[in-house]
Amino acid sequence: MGQAEHKLTVNTLRLTLYASAAFAVLFGIGMYGFAAHGNNLLQGVYGTLKLLLVDAPDFVFEGNNWALMVAAFTLPLFPAAALLSLLGAAAGVQWQLLRVVVRPRRHVFLGAGKMAASVAKNLATKGQHSILAVEQNIEGQYAQTIAGYAGALVLQHDVNNSLLLRKLRLQHAETIYVFTGDDQRNLAVARKVIEQLSHFKKPPRLVINIEAHEVLNVVTEEALFRNYQRRAELLWFSAPQQKARELSKRYPMRLASTLQQPEPIHVAVLGQGADSEALVLQLAKQNALLTAQRLYVTWFGRSEHHYNQFLLNHPVLGATQAKPEFGGVTPNVQLHFVNTGSNGVSVEIVRSAIHQQQGLPLHVAYMMEPDDYCGITETVRLCQVTKALNVSTRMVTCIAGSVFESLTKVQNSVAHYGPALTQVCWFHALNDLFDSSEKYPGELSDIFGLLVHSAYKAIFTKPPLQARHEHLQPEFEQRLHQVEQAARDEWLMHLPEAFRASSRQSGDHIFIKLRELGFHLRRRVPDDAPGIAESVLANLNKAIEHHIDALLRLEHTRFANERLVDGWLFHASNDKSLKLNNTLIPFDALAPEEVLKDEVIIRVMPVLLRHPYVQQYFVLSEI
Repeated sequence: MGQAEHKLTVNTLRLTLYASAAFAVLFGIGMYGFAAHGNNLLQGVYGTLKLLLVDAPDFVFEGNNWALMVAAFTLPLFPAAALLSLLGAAAGVQWQLLRVVVRPRRHVFLGAGKMAASVAKNLATKGQHSILAVEQNIEGQYAQTIAGYAGALVLQHDVNNSLLLRKLRLQHAETIYVFTGDDQRNLAVARKVIEQLSHFKKPPRLVINIEAHEVLNVVTEEALFRNYQRRAELLWFSAPQQKARELSKRYPMRLASTLQQPEPIHVAVLGQGADSEALVLQLAKQNALLTAQRLYVTWFGRSEHHYNQFLLNHPVLGATQAKPEFGGVTPNVQLHFVNTGSNGVSVEIVRSAIHQQQGLPLHVAYMMEPDDYCGITETVRLCQVTKALNVSTRMVTCIAGSVFESLTKVQNSVAHYGPALTQVCWFHALNDLFDSSEKYPGELSDIFGLLVHSAYKAIFTKPPLQARHEHLQPEFEQRLHQVEQAARDEWLMHLPEAFRASSRQSGDHIFIKLRELGFHLRRRVPDDAPGIAESVLANLNKAIEHHIDALLRLEHTRFANERLVDGWLFHASNDKSLKLNNTLIPFDALAPEEVLKDEVIIRVMPVLLRHPYVQQYFVLSEI
């Protein structure tokens, strides 16, 4: 795509140069003709300009002044060509709009950045060709990528134009994606879209991309968006949060249970920006294990000011001890920042970081640089440094997709390093973030979050299920089937985004609970045998029963981590509107009913894994 764009630019420049040279020559011929007729320089320039406007003097065609006749016939072609070009461009835009009016598209992208291109690629992969993208700069890399898909249409226009939005007939779309690349612009466009669709009974699914966590916290409760969600599916998408969740599940900090490897681990996060911030928060939330171990995180970056601002936004991660406002509990995380400067990591910097974190070697490093070349360079450098220090570090590099469209191209670019990079796990932030089977971005990663939401709905259906019920799992499975559709509708069309995010975190932690119990849950590949063996689920039931006391502590730790990192505080009032909770306290101080509630959700975990969605997309095995 970069080569095609370069070729287009060169050809346009070459054509412009040829046209400019021809115009200069013909303009000079016109001036020569006027000079031959006896006019001075100023009269020659003025007369030649009049030739451009088809306003030639009568004497031009008198006598044998060939220069004036050539200029009189050729110079007017330039403004005529320019006018025809403008008319053609306008006609082209109107023709494209007419095509949309006659045949509305099912998938409409308002903005054609890299996230839009990634989602469009997945749609094209599964044969969804009814795609429309609206973008001001249609010669950009990602707009050209979308235009290259069969049946896709890219319209050059300002997406923030209300008149244009009316012409697009958005009510006939299946899904509208607001992906302009700017949070405030996304919100402005989304509000106009909702206004356009306010009179339709069943408006389309609306997916809005908001990357800033603080913006997401506020706008999701705005009345306009909540009212739309009650009428249709409204989904808030955050690329940094989605990347962090996928990385933590596919490439977890720990590969084995703390029962087998109880030692604390040291995690490195390299790069600063929304992606690295989201990953640090995700690691802190998910650090709840059977054996309570402190998580040591070293954040390598170039801006200490940026890091201090992060701590101001998330003070619980900078707390050295449990304070009253945190309920006497804090995430068991020690966060340390290292300023790498403009030169990146070095032996001395890594050695100092290891010393600062109790002498623990770097067990795993997540590379989160926003620039592909910088990310690869820093990956190679860290591999060099850790080898020089005789430290075995598992590397996970997230390729942002700013340059490389696929991991194949990345691997080709680093092939000359040979086996030196064999320990690196590569993750593409565009291609690996979505799945072609998804109806909306992130649907597969929402499976367990939706199941957790459905599970609580089933558990608290009157009368509530009891943890020690003799037939707990069969009764729960029957209830789950009864409430499943209602829970899904509530998830998509009624549940506030904050509660969806909380259920997602609980669902993501199922991967960690299973690993702690000696099981491995992963995404299914074509060669896998269908389903999950009942013998594996039976062994899981035994493991849960054996470790139930530790699992109860683990689940409360996970809950407290999630709430505190998300900005909740302890208060007896339990005022959830102000993010105050009265259960952010040590486990031993919990009321028995709170403990029993967690016990039910833990004991029914095998039933959730037996669900058809899980069986279709995931594989469970014993480690």
